[in-house]
Amino acid sequence: LTANGGATFSGFGRSFAGRRLIIPVGKTALWNGGDFNAEPGAVLEIGGLLDLVFDGQYFGFFNGGTVTNSGTVRKSGGNGNSQITVPFDNSGSLEVNSGQVDLAGGGTGNGSFTASAGKTLGFSSGTFNLGPSASISGAGKISLTSATVNFGGNYNVAGTTAFDGGTFNFSSGASIQS
Repeated sequence: LTANGGATFSGFGRSFAGRRLIIPVGKTALWNGGDFNAEPGAVLEIGGLLDLVFDGQYFGFFNGGTVTNSGTVRKSGGNGNSQITVPFDNSGSLEVNSGQVDLAGGGTGNGSFTASAGKTLGFSSGTFNLGPSASISGAGKISLTSATVNFGGNYNVAGTTAFDGGTFNFSSGASIQS
């Protein structure tokens, strides 16, 4: 399914297995209600903008699903937690401008991860392999609980960094600023 005209996701939970949902470059999808239940083979492919305007969950059932982001995933609404429990492969940008986004399924990428002031980006479980072009930044909070983050890029967080478990490995090429 390709959202060529943009899309709005709302209402009760959506479940999809073995399907690809594509948000093309230059298109916007608003997610304003209901959870996604991804089963094996399901891929959410973001080339445009996915705007989370509430506290939704993207669950992986039976080790299912992947989110592949080469565009922008932005949380602009909801003061609570939005959680992604499948691998989040990011070559684009993840922007937390409201509440919290919790990545709980591991992932890869060279994209940017940003938490605005008073907001939280969490790495709570899984293994994240973030390469030399990756960046983690912002005036918000970066939280690590049970995940392993292997990081090779630029870490520039003016806000709070909370390591409450898990492992954060900085490679020799990584840069750390504050």
